[in-house]
Amino acid sequence: MVEFEAGELMLPIKSLEARLRWMAVFIEKLCSRADFPRTAVGERRDPQPPERAAGTVGPGVRRGNVPRGGNVGGSSVPFPDPTMPFLTVEYSANLDPLDVPALLLRLNQTIVDGGHADELVIKSRAIRFDTFQVGTSTDVRGFLHVKLALMSGRTDEVKKALAEQLMAVVKEVSPTPGLVQLAVELSDIDRAGFLSARMGGPG
Repeated sequence: MVEFEAGELMLPIKSLEARLRWMAVFIEKLCSRADFPRTAVGERRDPQPPERAAGTVGPGVRRGNVPRGGNVGGSSVPFPDPTMPFLTVEYSANLDPLDVPALLLRLNQTIVDGGHADELVIKSRAIRFDTFQVGTSTDVRGFLHVKLALMSGRTDEVKKALAEQLMAVVKEVSPTPGLVQLAVELSDIDRAGFLSARMGGPG
């Protein structure tokens, strides 16, 4: 609350010019005594906490992209999310000895064990490519590409750690009929443009 001495409000004001000068002095005193930072002369704005002014709630997590049920602030602790993830395994047909159902189960379990999602919400699928070409050689070559789409909000450190865990599984189970190129790719799902629903079942 701004307070003024009695004499400051009892100035004799007889002319328009004197009134304007008094008003200028009054406003200057009001601004100087109010607890608001000024961005320009005579301009005030409400004080904002540093995290609000920066638009973030913690290192690596933007406001509005906070994963539900997780620990924000750049920690390596993962963030469980009830609406994700989507996992896709793309692989060349010459990896046919590959046990695809077992691979999907192992990848899902890795995500669950890391605390990234409840087992019920992980949606995994595999796509086998009969027509493909790796490079320009006619030598036997293959590929296996794991794509994981996550709700946005995780730090780079968290995503890197998860990618390394998934790659370890892929290396362990992938057959090698020749040169096989392995890849793990994590991408963010834009929360603003994503909707999901669950219908039927025990939930």
